[in-house]
Amino acid sequence: MSVAAQSYHTITIDGNNDFNVSGERMETTSDTALYAYVTWDTNYIYFGFSGSSPAGKVTDGNRVYHIYIDTDPQTTLKSGNGTDDGLTWRWDPTLPFYADYHYAFKTVDNTEYKNYYSSGSWNGASFTTSNWKGSGYWELSISQTDIGSPDAINVVMYVEEDWSGGSICGGLPSNLFTNTSTQGAITFNDYWKGYQLKSGITPNDDVYDNRRFVSGSETISTSETWSGLTILPGATLTIDPSGSLMIDGDLVNDGTASQLVIQSSSSGTGSLIFFSGTPSATVQRYMTTYTTDDNGWHLLSTPVTGFTISGSDFAPGTDEDLYEFDETASSQNWLNYNGGTFGDSEFQLQKGYLVAYKSGTTNPKTFTGNLTSGNQSAINLSYTSSSSYPGWNLVGNPFTSAIDWDNITKTTNVNGTVYVLRASDGTYISWNGSTGNLTDGIIPAMQGFFVNTDRTGESITITSGSQVHSSIYYKSNKLAPNTFVVSLNSDKTSNETFVQFRDDATESFDMAIDGYKLFGLGSTPEIYSKTGETLYSINCLPSNLGEYDLLLGTKIQKSGKYSLSFKGFDTFVNKTDITLVDLKTGESVNLESGLEYQFVNEDGDNPDRFILHFYGVNGINNFISADNRIIVFVSGKTVTVKSPENKLMSGKIFISNMLGQTVFEKDFLNSSNQNFSTNLTRGVYIVNIRLNNGLQSSRKIIIE
Repeated sequence: MSVAAQSYHTITIDGNNDFNVSGERMETTSDTALYAYVTWDTNYIYFGFSGSSPAGKVTDGNRVYHIYIDTDPQTTLKSGNGTDDGLTWRWDPTLPFYADYHYAFKTVDNTEYKNYYSSGSWNGASFTTSNWKGSGYWELSISQTDIGSPDAINVVMYVEEDWSGGSICGGLPSNLFTNTSTQGAITFNDYWKGYQLKSGITPNDDVYDNRRFVSGSETISTSETWSGLTILPGATLTIDPSGSLMIDGDLVNDGTASQLVIQSSSSGTGSLIFFSGTPSATVQRYMTTYTTDDNGWHLLSTPVTGFTISGSDFAPGTDEDLYEFDETASSQNWLNYNGGTFGDSEFQLQKGYLVAYKSGTTNPKTFTGNLTSGNQSAINLSYTSSSSYPGWNLVGNPFTSAIDWDNITKTTNVNGTVYVLRASDGTYISWNGSTGNLTDGIIPAMQGFFVNTDRTGESITITSGSQVHSSIYYKSNKLAPNTFVVSLNSDKTSNETFVQFRDDATESFDMAIDGYKLFGLGSTPEIYSKTGETLYSINCLPSNLGEYDLLLGTKIQKSGKYSLSFKGFDTFVNKTDITLVDLKTGESVNLESGLEYQFVNEDGDNPDRFILHFYGVNGINNFISADNRIIVFVSGKTVTVKSPENKLMSGKIFISNMLGQTVFEKDFLNSSNQNFSTNLTRGVYIVNIRLNNGLQSSRKIIIE
């Protein structure tokens, strides 16, 4: 329940029920049979009961009302002043927090009992009160000044039937205990009401159930989960780089941005999740600085609203960079803050930016402003066919926690793969919902990321349900079943491409599950697979794929020694034979996990140098034997037929459309590598190779 906030409310103690039913009346452990009331003004806190205990009206004889108050509430409930050992009457309660004040009222003789906990015991106290008992209704005022003028309180209250066999009942909150006639020791459940004693609070709003308060200086270094939180004036809450805090409700900072601090360092970034409120905060973002053109690049997003770039830690100095990305531009998509083409004076929520900073500048850098919470507005994705990067949108995580790509809402034609920049080498890592090198699709706090669509009218929505705690920016590869990874290794770097076999895949680019190869910003060697003209970082192929040749390409800018390594074959349900073919040397290698293939790259080498030859996934093999295999692959409209061991072949190629009509045929003689230029239109075709020695091979190809 959430109701409108109310102003201070003064209750006249005269036996008339002046409490606001909609905002100050609450059900108890006796449900609607016995109500409790709480409110306050600038001078007094007011309490009340109305209704009946199990044996009759709550104001009948031999009832005792109990109220326990903690006037210095802590986030660690059983700390500060007070005790959790309640006073013994018919019941001896263990409280859910440390209380320092206790009030009791006996209906049999209208006697009040007032106690304050000090020096290790409960002692009589003399705080000012006023009460009135009517028929089925009782009300009380307690002077705030006399109990230390607290900024906030924790409170529980209940009723005892004061005779043998009587019941404990009327507990507030309603889950404090289960009504019982078993007298003696009782441990209350860990529930309470927490109130900041200011105007604008509605006492029966459920955001005050189990609410916690920061009243001093506190640091979160581990993982905590609280129901609701208020940072009181003058208090400070810090979440250090190893800490995480989930507020399963609203978060209020009743002070300035400096009173809520989320720290960041080279070891990680503190994480904060909450679901309601817009508290002001100071949020740090540690970013590695660049040492070469290949590293120190970061995709950044803001967790606060209205943050001005100029004059902030993020405004780039000399030899530093800040860019926004314009999908609509036909060229020069990166708009430079220092170059005058940058359009934003403030960082925009849910928008990503590209930054790089040099050593010696402020690190971590700091955002200040109001945080956001709850489900965010939909991000409408741009698609411009004339753009240099059609459909590529740089968006941002708006939260002070990581988000899970798999739990972000996407419209039908949004690419199911997400792309994040890796600062260590300037390359992009990706995740398609089940595999990739952005482990589990976790996008860190304050992280920008690329999303792709192939048409207009598409969007994504980042919901509060996508928030997760994670302070680690990039983890190791995660492989789903029937998935393997090929890594291109140099002496300093490693770059990966993934191949995944699944029932919902086709041989063409599947928008929901395939991942494009998005090349990085520097000279780091990179690898991809290729079908037609499409380059893949994650290539999903049908589980029932027969014999198939998949191009592997590399982008290598420097001559030298490199290697390909392979892992993941142990994830295959059935044994699958795969051969790596080096088109430059003609060498063929049967693949297995742990294999490392060494090669030398030279200037002018064809980037599409390698073939992965599959003999049928999951045991399916409808083609010729491995000893006489023929490799067929496509680049653009050119179909290549190759003998991987450079044996000379003579025969004929036939290409048919899916209606069985022959659309291309040609003879070839004494060739180990034959290229056939075709004018085929986009579509799926069947290639049949008939060699003069009687061997035949058939392969499906895609022209894009």
